[in-house]
Amino acid sequence: MTEKETPDAVSPENAANLLKLEEELKRSRDHWGVTYKILKRIREGELWRNGGFQNYTLWLAEAAKKSGMHASELWKRFGAGRHYEEYLKREAQVGRSHPSIETVEASPNTIALAYRLAGDGNWVFADSLMTDILDGKIRRADLNDAWKAVKEAKSEAVREKKRPRKRRRGFRPRSIGRTVSSLRRCSRSPRTRAGFLSERAARSGRGSA
Repeated sequence: MTEKETPDAVSPENAANLLKLEEELKRSRDHWGVTYKILKRIREGELWRNGGFQNYTLWLAEAAKKSGMHASELWKRFGAGRHYEEYLKREAQVGRSHPSIETVEASPNTIALAYRLAGDGNWVFADSLMTDILDGKIRRADLNDAWKAVKEAKSEAVREKKRPRKRRRGFRPRSIGRTVSSLRRCSRSPRTRAGFLSERAARSGRGSA
């Protein structure tokens, strides 16, 4: 919505709509996808202006108090909702369908972690992870292990750079893509987590990637 359209967002009708949506927000605690749809509608329609707030962030902070949820939880649901909504659009373009955002069983934490692992703009990889999550091939615990391995590798790479050149170990940091790719390969076998964790432990024991 442009600045020229902003004044239209403030009206008795929209003020009533905001109050109604805030009540629906309170009832959406157990359905994160519904939470996302409400937050999206209020943001895109700039309905938050009807509450006298200067911006959406200030409105959300106050709405969180009323809803019984933390502001961080609302932001998490909003971010995961955007990722999943865009995923559904891309999948629909190639003729694939998945559960709607209101009915998907994957948690916002799982979705957010998948896209964090893939990195900004890497939609192909992120979407493949999302599909594996929906198919039950990858679980949140697997993603947590992969993310932990990536962070450990990054920390070791930083420490390696700080060492004097003669004392460096020849460490090669393991990329996010390689880490999760290994996870996905393991996830296709019956030894899902065991395979990935043993691989990670072996690499850790050698002190190299």
